[in-house]
Amino acid sequence: MNKFVIKSLASVSLSLMVMSGCGKSKSNTEQKTEAVVPSENQVPALSEPKPTTDAQSESKPATDAQSEADAIFKNFSTYEQKYLKTAMEKAKSSGKLLIVDVTAAWCGPCHKFKKVLEEQKSEIGEVLNQFDVVMLEEQFYQLGNMTEFIPYMAPFYPSILFFNPQTGQWSTATFDKTATQLSSVLQAFAKSNSLLNWHIESIKSGLETGNETSFYPMGSLPQVLTLEFEKIEDAVSKLEEILALLDAKEEWVLKVSGSESLQALKDEYRASLQNSFLSSGKLTLESYLTVNKAKILELGKTDPVSAIWTVYSSVFKRSMSAIYRVGGLAAAVEKCDSMSQLAQNDFNISELPVPEGASEAEKKKIDSTNKAFTEDSKYYEAVREGTCLLFKSHGKIVNEEQVLSFVARFDIENPAVENTNPPTELLVQLAASVATDAGFAKAKELDAIIIRKRDLKSENYLKSLEVDLVAAKASNDLDKVKTLEEAIQSRLITKNAMLKAHEILAQTFSQKLPHPYALAP
Repeated sequence: MNKFVIKSLASVSLSLMVMSGCGKSKSNTEQKTEAVVPSENQVPALSEPKPTTDAQSESKPATDAQSEADAIFKNFSTYEQKYLKTAMEKAKSSGKLLIVDVTAAWCGPCHKFKKVLEEQKSEIGEVLNQFDVVMLEEQFYQLGNMTEFIPYMAPFYPSILFFNPQTGQWSTATFDKTATQLSSVLQAFAKSNSLLNWHIESIKSGLETGNETSFYPMGSLPQVLTLEFEKIEDAVSKLEEILALLDAKEEWVLKVSGSESLQALKDEYRASLQNSFLSSGKLTLESYLTVNKAKILELGKTDPVSAIWTVYSSVFKRSMSAIYRVGGLAAAVEKCDSMSQLAQNDFNISELPVPEGASEAEKKKIDSTNKAFTEDSKYYEAVREGTCLLFKSHGKIVNEEQVLSFVARFDIENPAVENTNPPTELLVQLAASVATDAGFAKAKELDAIIIRKRDLKSENYLKSLEVDLVAAKASNDLDKVKTLEEAIQSRLITKNAMLKAHEILAQTFSQKLPHPYALAP
């Protein structure tokens, strides 16, 4: 996996705020991993990353971190603010273009990007005046289904979506957080409502000059192509033109992307483009399976964990996103069960057999793979069932007892079964979807468990950073001291923002309001 291309895009929840952008990628393991603060130049990690910030700043007291966390939510005043529709209506009435900045509460560099906008306002102010600076930010970590954005989210950050409410034209871009690049992106979209040429020119510049920053837009290329072309054949043709440019700079491209081979890198972009078209509804599932089913089945013979993830993410998750987006709730309710069965039964992916004469090391590796496969199978089955139940609950097809019985099946505080449970956020959504006293009470209870776990993990991480800081001071390692001080400050901001977000969610349920990211009937 290279750091510019991510195989899959997670569901992301949104609220209206002026914040920074971050696309997210999830394998099933990542979906069940607590959110973390990535370092300046890396995609979201599966575990707490080592601080890599070079900024030379002094540590701030926790009260400052609390104030900054509160500021993140200063515009969170009405329930309606959380919806994209509101932002689009505001942009349309103002006659301006709209910036949609997709981010995550755990994304440290995202919080800094807000400051970048403020600090560089004088440099980009003139072009920025053409836009409504109303952005969208994920508020409650990974709650909700951001079905509208899945095909258009770029998998690297800073990542921003652009929308012209007059023409309905979307585009997206990944770029470095400098005034020069941000200004060039804004100018390009304001001029043509397209960012494809901007991407191509930036990528060419990166290849010619060896400037990794100019190569960043490679990360959002599949999404831009999805927005620019109606037919995947045309998008593939343009992608291949751009991929051919990489050949002359193979060594450099592999270095900056972290990919093992140029062929593997190109295949990732091709797969990302297919997935983007599939999620958008422009590529039918039948067409996708014609190209990919045999490959998935072949992959299952050696790597059933990756194969079953591909089936879940593409055959079920992305296809259901397209069905819901195009056909609405009724279509999602009608087709969800059959899509779930297709993902579960039609591929017949199974555990790896132990070959005769296998060594103990080989047996141990196969056993580990099969254990992961079994856990993943149970996890995906629970998520598919829960997702279909959520659609049906909003469609009034199932009753309170059916929904809450499903929620009660999972012991979310037992670490022995957490790898096979669906995300607790999904269970929170399900409980709230019944819109009864019992449902809201259960949703509030589950969310309290989420925040307790995350707060404990955050506290443990802070303690480990503080221990490292004491050691760095003792050894008079000033660079490391400053790096750790900034990492601690960033974690405090994120921690307090997280607590504030869940406090608001608890208030929502206490007031017996729907989940902020409930599916809209």
